[in-house]
Amino acid sequence: MNTYITRVNGLSFGDPRQYRQYMVSEAAIQLGCREMGIYCYDWKDEPEVSLDSRMDGIIAGINAEDLVICQFPTGNGLRFEWSLVNHLKMYKSRIAIFVQEGNLHRILETIRLYEQAEVLIVQSLAMRQFLLDNGIRANMRFVIQDMWDDTDEMRTFCAGEKREKTSLEMLSGKFGIVWYQDEDERRNMECNISFALAEALAAGIPVVVPTGIANQTLLEENGVALAAESLDEAVAVIEGMKETRYQEYVRNVQRFAPALRKGCYTKKCLTEAILAFYKKDAGLASIPAREYQLCKCIFDFAVLQDSYGGNLALSWSFQGEADGFFIYGVSGKLLDRTENIHQHYWLIEKGIDHKAEEEGFIIKAYVETKKGRLITAESEPVFPHKSRYERPEVSLIIPAYNAENHIARSMDNALAQSFPDLEIIAVDDGSKDRTSEILDWYGEHYSNVTVIHQENGYVSEARNTGIRRAGGSYICFLDSDDMVRPDMVQRMYDSIRKNHCDVAVASAYQITNRGYEVLLKYPMEEDRAVTTEDFFKNYYLKECGYGTIVVCKLYRASLVKEHLFPKLAYEDEAWTPVVLSYADRICYLNGLFYEYDRLIDDSIVHKRTEKSKEEIRIDARKANRHFLIHGNPERFELLKELARKHGQDWEELMQESD
Repeated sequence: MNTYITRVNGLSFGDPRQYRQYMVSEAAIQLGCREMGIYCYDWKDEPEVSLDSRMDGIIAGINAEDLVICQFPTGNGLRFEWSLVNHLKMYKSRIAIFVQEGNLHRILETIRLYEQAEVLIVQSLAMRQFLLDNGIRANMRFVIQDMWDDTDEMRTFCAGEKREKTSLEMLSGKFGIVWYQDEDERRNMECNISFALAEALAAGIPVVVPTGIANQTLLEENGVALAAESLDEAVAVIEGMKETRYQEYVRNVQRFAPALRKGCYTKKCLTEAILAFYKKDAGLASIPAREYQLCKCIFDFAVLQDSYGGNLALSWSFQGEADGFFIYGVSGKLLDRTENIHQHYWLIEKGIDHKAEEEGFIIKAYVETKKGRLITAESEPVFPHKSRYERPEVSLIIPAYNAENHIARSMDNALAQSFPDLEIIAVDDGSKDRTSEILDWYGEHYSNVTVIHQENGYVSEARNTGIRRAGGSYICFLDSDDMVRPDMVQRMYDSIRKNHCDVAVASAYQITNRGYEVLLKYPMEEDRAVTTEDFFKNYYLKECGYGTIVVCKLYRASLVKEHLFPKLAYEDEAWTPVVLSYADRICYLNGLFYEYDRLIDDSIVHKRTEKSKEEIRIDARKANRHFLIHGNPERFELLKELARKHGQDWEELMQESD
């Protein structure tokens, strides 16, 4: 059993197809393949009998079960290629097609031809997706090329020929430009890899490429290319780039280029294609069609702000599918990566090797595939920013006691909110560590942050202090050991206003050593008002345990100011039912905006669990008694049912801990 590779002869070396076909076939021969020569001729109306004879001559040495890798297009037209494939199948040869067509419109005309192969070598993951989306069979085996090579052997071989190398323009005398001429060409570059790119990199020249091209992730992860939305943007980045940064690009290219000059990418994909004939799971497309539609993924908000200690806080809001995020400098340098798909906050610690004020940051979402990580979306460049603040419409209250290890994170999360008219009231409840110092720093640096220091009076009194000072029409709460997503306040405010409600409720996560788990979620229709009776009967009583938490809710301020927190151990359980019982309308958002951190050892939750079971029972009864006495008399029966259910839940919880 032999393996053959087709090679077109007769094209001039000014034709890039000739050079690529020679290079691929030379790499295949080095792997032990045999050449199947095809002569390029211009006889589109060749009679069928003559064409059949020609095909018999081309495949004369082929035996049944031989492997044939066809480099298409041949330059002889679709009729010729169909005839070649049909004759190979008639002789029971096994076929792979190396798809070298760069025009997506012409590829659409050849999909049925490609389906005749067992294996397709395609230039990128995006090309595989394009073929799947346009009807290629689901069980097709795919091999991804990733890069063109530009080998030393072919440079030597072509030295005496009239090989017309791509005229590579230089940007600012430092970077080569591999760009597009029109939108059709840009679309083609999203699925196809540029041979001009291989020529530049093999010659040791870093390049500027458009964002969204097929192999952008590979180029950026290896630090050999600068991706930009426009050439103007690229010029600005290059002109502001330090020489040390540019030399890093040059060193990266020098490290990367030998693989291209040795034909490593071509040999890799040919080897994988041959392996796919023999290995059961090799080359199978395990990813469903339309999985990686970039239009479904978007960063709709990102902000970079000063954080305590000379650090910077980067926050973002992302919609779509992702397995994690990359953090890049605007210059193209990869700074960090997180596999946490719920990530929305990243602390840039002081001492990072570039100035963010000069470069800024870009967040990129990625998905994991068998061929590596595929970028699905990226944010706009983010630079240090301070929101304009005019008047408080929403007041966010943060009580803090001995929270030096995590209060900066909570303040960063609060300041990252996309809602512009937010005042943040941080109440230091007599802390004995550096909490006061940290909060004072935020109060001095941000006009919308008010810091209040008081003697220790427990979390209830700290919240009451914040409530008394609040100037917003609405109030929400954040515990000093938790986090919130950047769009939480804006989304809840929009819903509560649109639906004319007194309270907006949201879902919440809890962060444990098992990862992110849903803490609170109601089976309610989103963004629609329900009556308080409906909320209690159909939702609240079924989820009264964590449903009583104060956080992940937005309240009408007048409602909160009329009902301050009692000084009880379980103040959430005592207070929340009171306020909800006086509300008329409640709406819900299933955004999982709030993150209840259970991993912090000194959190409020950990401190509560230090009590004995009898102490817990007594405190729970006090909480029930409070909302029965102080709740809305008109809804006493609902509150009584809540107290009964609440007591049962506490008993079950304590039994589970035995």
